Amino acid sequence: MAIGIALLGAGIWAREQHLPAIAACPDLSLKAIYSRSQASVNTVIAAHQLKDVTAYFDSPTTRGHSLADLLARDDIHAVVIALPILQLPAAIQLAITAGKHVLSEKPVGKDVMTARNLIGWYERRLPLSRSAPVPVWCVGENFRFIDRIVFARQKLLELGGDLQTFRCTVLCMMDPNDKFCKTEWRSKPGFQGGYLLDAGIHFIAMLRYLLAATGQEIQHVAAFTSLQQPHLAPVDTLSGSLRTANGCTGTLQLSFGTPWKTVIQTEVVTSRGAVLIDFADVIVTSALDDGSQQAKTDKSSFDFGFGVEDEVRAFAKGISQPGSAVDPRCTPREALKDLVILQKLLESGQNNGDGRAVC
Repeated sequence: MAIGIALLGAGIWAREQHLPAIAACPDLSLKAIYSRSQASVNTVIAAHQLKDVTAYFDSPTTRGHSLADLLARDDIHAVVIALPILQLPAAIQLAITAGKHVLSEKPVGKDVMTARNLIGWYERRLPLSRSAPVPVWCVGENFRFIDRIVFARQKLLELGGDLQTFRCTVLCMMDPNDKFCKTEWRSKPGFQGGYLLDAGIHFIAMLRYLLAATGQEIQHVAAFTSLQQPHLAPVDTLSGSLRTANGCTGTLQLSFGTPWKTVIQTEVVTSRGAVLIDFADVIVTSALDDGSQQAKTDKSSFDFGFGVEDEVRAFAKGISQPGSAVDPRCTPREALKDLVILQKLLESGQNNGDGRAVC
């Protein structure tokens, strides 16, 4: 029997990614959608012809249709939370307190302190008795589920060898008329880094996921930051240097305010070859099998997907199958590691590029 689930949020990502992902998962049955306004949630329900889905909202105040009413329903056992960054912690706590399993959007918090406090609150609940099990909490980092990135990680595992160097370069322009830029909470962010947090954390998660295939973690960072486009304040560009546990160094270049140039590339080089992700292509370079020093190159192309369906499917598996462990790609602690690195980079940028240990 499918698990009853609710979607908290009716914004762009919830509409375009979470709704289709829930619909595509046979283990889940959508029961309700919550948004701050009745108009926005009703628009989503009508547009997607969700006849058996109930609307919940804050405004106007309507008896029986509040978030508390949604969380009190016995037929809803899980929620996907796709709310603005500053609203995530309170919604996560409300849902878990109500006994609902949670898949919340990244980041795990607006800053490291908020995230650690939230994770600590959750983990203190874990020793409860078996008669009152604590709900599962996953943090959605869809980049760790994107097929081309999963494929690239597998190729790194197959290549083996010692890490030599790495790079991640993202250059693009978030136009002020872009649909994401027009959302109020992004146009006036109340959190560090602006788009460097909201979008940039994906690339840190991806880089960590790939580096883990070589047995390495980022341990030291330094960066410079700047603002190129006023509508992307407080900062939109970051140039960072990263060092792993084995002393290898790499670079991270993130800019969401660069016109005329669009680049999305990540490359990891080991002593046995290299794996490059270039938009939707994965290019593997390795030695020929004949033992010569010449290289061979294999290219695989993928549809430019976002991995949300696989992310939601992994969450559903973790809450529907007895004894299933939470997928390690979406634990709160894993999301915290992403956030720590990003915050250290931003802090370094605020302090003239001084080095920061990741701890």
